[in-house]
Amino acid sequence: VVPYLIWAIAYMQFDIKKIPLILYGTRWSLNEASTNTVLWFLPCLFSSRIIVELVLWLSTKFKIHRKLFAAIAAVIMFVVGFIIPVPEKQLPFGLSQAPIAACFMLLGYVFKNMVDEFHKKGILSHVVVLIISTILFYVGVFVIEGQELVSMFVCTYGNPIRFLCNSISGCIIILTLSSLITKIPENTFGEKMHTFLSWLGRSTMGIYLVHVPITRNLIAPFMEELSF
Repeated sequence: VVPYLIWAIAYMQFDIKKIPLILYGTRWSLNEASTNTVLWFLPCLFSSRIIVELVLWLSTKFKIHRKLFAAIAAVIMFVVGFIIPVPEKQLPFGLSQAPIAACFMLLGYVFKNMVDEFHKKGILSHVVVLIISTILFYVGVFVIEGQELVSMFVCTYGNPIRFLCNSISGCIIILTLSSLITKIPENTFGEKMHTFLSWLGRSTMGIYLVHVPITRNLIAPFMEELSF
């Protein structure tokens, strides 16, 4: 929340009158406040994390198996994310997108041990899983006709089953690639690769926050001059 408030207020040039719009915490309100609209995901992550923590607390409170309860909650959040009414201004602080985000966070919690065990497998297993998941993702996104726009910030996900399958296969691709990268030998190249990726991971927030104004103010005008 604190980074969100700092960056949102900074981008709107400290106009105190627009603070209520910042506190509303949606892409619509950020646009109305003339600040960086890509910040919408921070309130969404905060609200999603609150949902996840609440689910885990309830499982402890009522002595229910944590992963079973989390799996059930993930299904409920997925359904809620598709049926919840989304007003034009969206629900405050990313609550319109939070159910879907919380769903995948809970699935991550449920399958964490499985992912950790897979990480111990050999390179061949990783390559096989990577090829299969890539084929599934490609077919689901580019081959099957009728693909609808998927855009989380406006809460459009298309066909629920297709969205879930594409999302899971995409996640598997990222996780498998990440696991493969950690298996690069610690030689000169591997060490430099790990150092660079570690820096990139620590700098992700800053890169994400500044890429829009850089794209809008530097790259876009340059591309227009080149008639792209």
